[in-house]
Amino acid sequence: MQPGFLGKFLSVNLFGCALLVLAGCGNFKSLKQDQENLAEERFLTSVTVEDKTQSGQPFVVVYLGDADGSRILDAIPLSKPDSFEIWLAAGDGWIFAFTDANGDGRFQKEESYGWGNEGEPILAQDQKSVQLYVPIQNAGSGQMPPPPKLVDQPVYELGKLRFRKSGEVANPSDARFSQEAAVRGLWQPYAFLHEGNTGLFFVQPFDPQKTPVLFVHGIEGDPAQFNYLIDFLDQDRYQFWFLNYPSGLYLKTISDSLFYLVEEVRREFGFKKIHLIAHSMGGLVARSYLARCQEQAACGYIDTFISIASPFNGVESAAKGVKHAPAYAPSWMDLAPDSEFLSELFDKALPVPTQHYLMFTYHLDQSIGALAYIESGDGVIPLHSQLRKEAQQQAIQIMGFDQTHVGVLSDPALADTIGRILYRADYGR
Repeated sequence: MQPGFLGKFLSVNLFGCALLVLAGCGNFKSLKQDQENLAEERFLTSVTVEDKTQSGQPFVVVYLGDADGSRILDAIPLSKPDSFEIWLAAGDGWIFAFTDANGDGRFQKEESYGWGNEGEPILAQDQKSVQLYVPIQNAGSGQMPPPPKLVDQPVYELGKLRFRKSGEVANPSDARFSQEAAVRGLWQPYAFLHEGNTGLFFVQPFDPQKTPVLFVHGIEGDPAQFNYLIDFLDQDRYQFWFLNYPSGLYLKTISDSLFYLVEEVRREFGFKKIHLIAHSMGGLVARSYLARCQEQAACGYIDTFISIASPFNGVESAAKGVKHAPAYAPSWMDLAPDSEFLSELFDKALPVPTQHYLMFTYHLDQSIGALAYIESGDGVIPLHSQLRKEAQQQAIQIMGFDQTHVGVLSDPALADTIGRILYRADYGR
């Protein structure tokens, strides 16, 4: 989360294009157009998978552009039967799910399967949302035959609809991850998705001898903000990953995508442990991801969760933006202190063995005066939001740093603290 974003809304009492003073009418026009494009081309679908075979096996849900399986648009792994939401194209589409006992991400004819909508195409029509039930039944149980061209196909490699990149090697400082791109991800999240630069990236090729450290940025944030930490941490012991995403999306959409991406990478590389480090709004994404892990009884490989300056109790400026702005990003709704997203964020315990280290920031910015210091510990996020009671209760340790909201990411004291935490997690427990 950037000062440039929330600072623009700290005193919002204006309407319409009067907000030009704060963020510019052009941004709101872009945001509104982006949302209209999404409404025309996508519709939200709730999918519930039920295993009638009671196999206890993991599943793969596949979104198909053709009933014969020749076009795979998306593929989502599930550790157990579950409900989730997915954006489908406003045209013919089919939902198919199958058990994946061997974990190869491919459908074999002998595997149990099921169709959503009884195998009929799913059409948006005038619906804003539809609900689909997918019963998993044994092969040959009398249901519609499986899609013939899907058999033995690598569904994760061929799916293209959502956060599609997983495991691509990339430099966090690449132009496609620039601050300009990050701003576009807030104001034009759907267009950002179309650019194809979302996903889980590796800073170096995967090395089975090194423990992954996964970084998650905040609103209007970019992966290069973690360069100082990457350079500081032990290169011989760790390998570095980062999530790149449009920060204007609903936070649960982002966290669910993170879940699917990490699961895909795990299936491919078989790593044993991950450390998770998240800044600002990225901490909310990460905590929601961990809740998803708990729901799925998955992610036993996430050893350490470090949140830095995260608004666990939301920010009033986001609520004001939703109330007064001519258009608003879905993430602002989730950041509002009374949002449903925040109210449920800590309902589930952390998955075992994950341990949470909560790091908060405070800093007196002489340019905005002492009052702002009292109200907003680091110039952006209020201390009471960073130190939400439920977050403190679930944390194993709480530490404060006299730094600005973004400046903390280049603080030697923070880097040293994180290095010590990771070392203890790997060698001292």
